[in-house]
Amino acid sequence: MARSKGAKLPRAGRGSAMSEALAESPRPQARGARALVAGASEPFASLHLSASVLRGVEATGLGRMTALQADVVARGRFGLDVLVHGPARSGKTVAAVVLAAEMLRDRNAAASPRLQALLLAPSRELALQTCGLLASILAAGRLSARCVSLVGGTPYAECVRAGAACDAACATPGRLCALLAHSDLDASATRLVILDEYDLLLDSRSFGAALPQLLHALPEHRQLVALATRPTAALARAMLALMRPPAMLVASARELDLSAHRGCADALTAGGKGVALVAAPRQDGAEGEQLGALDSRRVRHLYVLADGAAPALQPDADSPAPRPPVAARGARGRRALASIATARTRCTALLAALDAFPFRQAIVFSSAPDELELLEAAIGTRGWPVVTLSAAHEPAVRERALERMRDGRARVLVCTDVVSRGVDCGDVDVVVHAQLPPSAAALVNRVGRALAPSDVAAVSVVVLLAPEVRALGRLCVSAGSPEPEQLLAPGHSRAAPAREAAEREAVVYDDLFDTDDGES
Repeated sequence: MARSKGAKLPRAGRGSAMSEALAESPRPQARGARALVAGASEPFASLHLSASVLRGVEATGLGRMTALQADVVARGRFGLDVLVHGPARSGKTVAAVVLAAEMLRDRNAAASPRLQALLLAPSRELALQTCGLLASILAAGRLSARCVSLVGGTPYAECVRAGAACDAACATPGRLCALLAHSDLDASATRLVILDEYDLLLDSRSFGAALPQLLHALPEHRQLVALATRPTAALARAMLALMRPPAMLVASARELDLSAHRGCADALTAGGKGVALVAAPRQDGAEGEQLGALDSRRVRHLYVLADGAAPALQPDADSPAPRPPVAARGARGRRALASIATARTRCTALLAALDAFPFRQAIVFSSAPDELELLEAAIGTRGWPVVTLSAAHEPAVRERALERMRDGRARVLVCTDVVSRGVDCGDVDVVVHAQLPPSAAALVNRVGRALAPSDVAAVSVVVLLAPEVRALGRLCVSAGSPEPEQLLAPGHSRAAPAREAAEREAVVYDDLFDTDDGES
């Protein structure tokens, strides 16, 4: 259960030893399926989809739907604009794809293709994945509509040819803007626009300002469906302003239990723009747990200190990490603090986290792209097949990395946040954060990659500096996650040097981070 906002984490250095943690608090197992409450999980057939779309949906293995999916599809079929807020793995994108397939089924096979459905995603991986799903449903349902991807990394001329002969397109913002700016894509017949992870799209420096212009350039009576995991109230209101009344806000009941999200919903419904709030019913059993992205029944949250003096976590005691001077402030101070945990100690702590749990597949998220190769080499010393992925890699390299994870040839993926939103990375059950996640949203979405449907609950481990423990606590409160436990090396004393390091550095940390970015 998520702790209250006023609850405090234990000071750094407290917590059971790794061996005690494993013995006293075994990894929770996902409960088996049981009778579900009314409206919780039913076959897609109960939505009265057209025979061709239902055939395509069932052929792709999507036989049953979550309550959130049922609400989105049922209301979206009326042509209303829909704002969808739900946790990772709740099926938001699948619901939008089913809506698109229903809209495309009426296409006249003899007519020339015209772009009618436009699906926009923040990353090429998510766009390609969504395109593959929609294309599979259309093919299995023997529908004549054609879906293509328009993403960066694909030759521009190839995108122009594909866009001229498609009924649906899954695009990334940069490529879509280029095609429209040069009049190389005709969107005048577009009837449905789907914005996946709309909070990222709106918050993008390069695309956020262009999105309203893009939507206003599309046909006036087009339908807009916007999806997000946990956007801020400000971004939700900005998206609502682009929708036609009456709009629908569909959110899972658990999401609305979180104070931050409830405030967002209250702000929207009080906006006087004809917003109807629909809370998807709670779910029990396997599907219900799948909806609780950070539910303690499905995820165990831990952290490990990278700068503690424990021998197992710092092999070279003669070369301590440099300490930033108290006088260092602002941006310079943050850079100095970042050097406290050297790459060596971070890698050692990270390996300790991976060694602690038997895992099927794991993802290591890093906020420092230039350290991916170092992390890959360190993990490779354990003999685990490992691949890396970041926006700096060539498209073919990124596709091969995901393919190796999905078919099981790789066990560990080292990556940036480029795949943290909606991307299927395989049967992942352990997520390790090489640094403190930059935001609560990043924590939620990263952990969501580990909620693969399986019989084993997920584990999330954050590699921290000692004075960052309180910052992790604040992130967990915002994310609605349970209080994290500390993971210590075997035989490490509870009272030991890590606590002393936290006390020694907490003043320095607070002094550095409670100041402006200006340097003094």
